[in-house]
Amino acid sequence: MTRSIDTIPLDWDLFVERYWDREPVRIRPGGEVPFVADEVFDALVAATRPSATGTLPLNTRIGIGRDLPETPGDLLPTTTDGSLDAYARRMEQHLEGRPYALTVGTFHVFHHPQWARQRAFYAGLWDRVGLPLNPAITSLFHGSYEHSPAGVHRDRFATFMFALEGRKRMRFWPSCPWPGNTTTVLDYEPYLESSFSVEIEPGELLYWPSSYYHVGESDLNTGGRGPGAATSVNVGVPRDVDRSHFDVMDFFHDPRHETLLSTAPDLTPLPRVEGPVMSVAGPALAEELPPALAQALGAFRTETEEHRIRERTGVLSLRRFTSGGFHPVPPPAAPRPLDGSTQVVRVEPVLWTNTGTARLCGAAGHTALTSLAPDHLTHLLAALHSGPVPVMAVVATVPPEERGEALRLLEELESFRAIARSGGS
Repeated sequence: MTRSIDTIPLDWDLFVERYWDREPVRIRPGGEVPFVADEVFDALVAATRPSATGTLPLNTRIGIGRDLPETPGDLLPTTTDGSLDAYARRMEQHLEGRPYALTVGTFHVFHHPQWARQRAFYAGLWDRVGLPLNPAITSLFHGSYEHSPAGVHRDRFATFMFALEGRKRMRFWPSCPWPGNTTTVLDYEPYLESSFSVEIEPGELLYWPSSYYHVGESDLNTGGRGPGAATSVNVGVPRDVDRSHFDVMDFFHDPRHETLLSTAPDLTPLPRVEGPVMSVAGPALAEELPPALAQALGAFRTETEEHRIRERTGVLSLRRFTSGGFHPVPPPAAPRPLDGSTQVVRVEPVLWTNTGTARLCGAAGHTALTSLAPDHLTHLLAALHSGPVPVMAVVATVPPEERGEALRLLEELESFRAIARSGGS
């Protein structure tokens, strides 16, 4: 099927009006881009470090043809590669031209500047369609593969694919091209006639709704153009989500990239229960719950006590509304002591709520408890709005007996990267 799609400049009003949840479109962002090569490479190295046993991390998958090695050996990028292009050249030589595919999930977690850049880029979209309450996901695709390892499939996400290096083709079907309940097809040649394809160049953004079946093809980078590899970063926005599963999981766990990727996450971190694993069945219901079930029920009752629900709701709300739609977020930096004469400036909004027994501050997807009185906390945060200001002036907004806690809170907010030292000190 021959079909062309529209190409538009980055205009979120136009995009939402004509294309959001409707049809694919190519976007040319111009100077404002969600990803840059240097940051992506640094994030890729951090995200794909093998485990202590030498196996692939949970978020990483690499395929050589259709083989999926569990121990990557020297197949993953390292700091000595220096760039995506150099890594692609090493892989081309190492594999003697055999195609390969590297896929990395929860990609935004591993590099704070990259997370901040993509969060700023998509803020304009969230202003128009709303902030995703379940996290938007970020995935990297790199390689010289004929087609993406998943084959033709449909996601529960609306997808924005940013082409970073190399040319890439996406092939689409507006509806499922095969009969039956099969969810993915690797050998899709019989269905090509009902498909259409779109090629994008580095620096372009391709959007398609969650209703479209699709497959990525990267066999366009040969013929003397250098390594036959393409790199793209996808942002998936949940559109068809089992909210109960994700909301319950988030309530009982601090969301981490490992829990997002796990196929069977534990809902509560319960200790091991000792006891028999088999018993003789009786003719009637047992009078007591099995120990493991009783323990789980007790944990749920504890976690759903009113004061715990109030605090947990505050934590999740502040994290959601300060993460910019992309959570879990990169971990905080190590706290550093602040001197009274150091000038600081607020670089992230800081929100707070009252849990009843303490105040909870949220910034950049992180939260911190503080014992500062509500009006004193309000004064302290207001002092940060005035531009670069000495720490001693901020701390002086609270009574003497609370200044130690005020300084501690400022140091924690700096570790969240919500405030910064003026001049980078």
